[in-house]
Amino acid sequence: MISNLRRPVTQAGRPITGFLRPSTQSGRPGTMEQAIRTPRTAYTARPVTSSSGRFVRLGTASMLTSPDGPFINLSRLNLTKYAQKPKLAKALFEYIFHHENDVKTALDLAALSTEHSQYKDWWWKVQIGKCYYRRLLQMGVYNCQLFNNLGLCCFYAQQYDMTLTSFERALSLAENEEEVADVWYNLGHVAVGLGDTSLAHQCFRLAVVSDNHHAEAYNNLAVLEMRRGHVEQAKALLQTASSLAPCMYEPHFNFATISDKIGDLQRSYAAARKSEAAFPGHVDTQKLIKQLKQHFAML
Repeated sequence: MISNLRRPVTQAGRPITGFLRPSTQSGRPGTMEQAIRTPRTAYTARPVTSSSGRFVRLGTASMLTSPDGPFINLSRLNLTKYAQKPKLAKALFEYIFHHENDVKTALDLAALSTEHSQYKDWWWKVQIGKCYYRRLLQMGVYNCQLFNNLGLCCFYAQQYDMTLTSFERALSLAENEEEVADVWYNLGHVAVGLGDTSLAHQCFRLAVVSDNHHAEAYNNLAVLEMRRGHVEQAKALLQTASSLAPCMYEPHFNFATISDKIGDLQRSYAAARKSEAAFPGHVDTQKLIKQLKQHFAML
């Protein structure tokens, strides 16, 4: 019988039994840099020892380059792999887009992530829009429409400081009154989204002053006037909007709603039918028509 004293032992004094003990055979990393450099499995935090013969690379191993190089080597990233991890992909996109200013790589990641989410994640759609507009800016394209849409993208991305800056640039680049009206109309939507109805009212007013054929601005002004209790002004604005754009269902539906609230059921029904003709699939219109028919049946 061979004595334990003649067996090879580890530095800890334990006889080598032929079984790998990760906790004793492999040392712990002493620094963060060593921890990052240590190969790891894809879904565990335990370092893989060199003696095990397994060399499983994690995608993040490419994130640590030379000490004087970039934090992430973008050329070595497997974007398809990261697109399958939504939380990590969003953080990586922010770094690529804002820190590295690599619009092309950011756009590729956004496109892959949008496809992975089956086109249901609105956040990625906004980022794709930001990438396109940023790319156009880098190419030297400067016009009102570009900054107008960029302002909306920044608003939906909750970058409110850039939102106002973009709209200001759009106003300065507007070449005609129709473009000015569109900028004020979008600013009105931003104000509504922020809850500033007073500012929204002013913006929609300026849109109408710039283009007195702007049906959408008339419709939104009517909604704000209705909230203020100005029923007659709201009805007049809605009639103007419906005459300018008969194909829009919103003015007809809003007029039907106001008429129903004040008891004018006949006009409400007529406007609701026009709304139905413009947009047959509008659920609220269908509910209002059904409600009005029930009222008429009771008379």
